[in-house]
Amino acid sequence: EGIAAIFKSYLDGVERAVVEPVRYPIVRKATEVRRVDECQDVNQGKLCIGMRTGKNIEDGCHHIAQLFSEIYGASPTSKLFVNVREKMSLCYFCRSMTNQRNGVLMVASGIEFANKEIAEEAILKQLDAIKNGEITLEELENAKRSLRNAYMSIYDSVHSMELWTLNRSLSENYDTPLDEKRKIDGATVDEIVEYAKGITLDTIYFLKGEDKNG
Repeated sequence: EGIAAIFKSYLDGVERAVVEPVRYPIVRKATEVRRVDECQDVNQGKLCIGMRTGKNIEDGCHHIAQLFSEIYGASPTSKLFVNVREKMSLCYFCRSMTNQRNGVLMVASGIEFANKEIAEEAILKQLDAIKNGEITLEELENAKRSLRNAYMSIYDSVHSMELWTLNRSLSENYDTPLDEKRKIDGATVDEIVEYAKGITLDTIYFLKGEDKNG
């Protein structure tokens, strides 16, 4: 209360106006798949697959998008890590990332040049598995546990709380980390499957080594 009173005394006399939040353009659905191959003097291939989720943070499904990402490829218990990296040994690394402001999903992986086609197929196969409802209760609980811990750890740092509040203010979503945790707790497999079904393939980028003989 004392700190709040000090800040209030400083800020009361400051003139300010409402600032409109930044609106990010979103492509709801990819219409065609673009392929981009590049060559550089590298020893490891980089396969990046870009997709459109069809939704952004303003659509109110942030918690479902987070759960999907955890199950698909953002955690050590995800389908991409367990199946594509560990069981199939196709990637040095393989993980998914979401930008929920513009509705973009990325899968980045490091692979042998010769494994490009089979790795691409395997990555997309795991997405199809989620679309088909192939999510175990263990996978769901692992994802929920990971996100619960992440949300609650935000309260451990003033800086983390600051970033959370700023990002939510920009999208006019004022849920607290505790609010998100409650939503995570009540989320279902059906909601995750429905979210996954809206994902469309947009771009496949591959960085490979230069042909030393050509």
